[in-house]
Amino acid sequence: MSHRIVNPDHALAMTLRLKDVQASTNLGTEDFHVIEYLRGNSWPDEGPPGFVLVTVDGFPLGWAKRGGGRLRSLYPIRLRRQCGQVKCGTSRQSVEPVGDRFLAGS
Repeated sequence: MSHRIVNPDHALAMTLRLKDVQASTNLGTEDFHVIEYLRGNSWPDEGPPGFVLVTVDGFPLGWAKRGGGRLRSLYPIRLRRQCGQVKCGTSRQSVEPVGDRFLAGS
């Protein structure tokens, strides 16, 4: 809680399923809104105001807040995708399994 405003915790979002929340928006893996969300941006979205669980193909990504005809990313600042040296969203990386983990390659 900061400045008397209650925000849902990002870790909580990571444990929820669509059936656990009242409002959600499901994005596809190729949807450009995924990159916008990870950058901490907002985009036009109609619907009732409040907190929304953002998912990608049904898997939780985090929270957003809907209001004033926009959906604003609440993705934690420390996790936001940094764009500078690499052009975000313009190149695809392959992900290869290594044991029980995944390594991103070029």
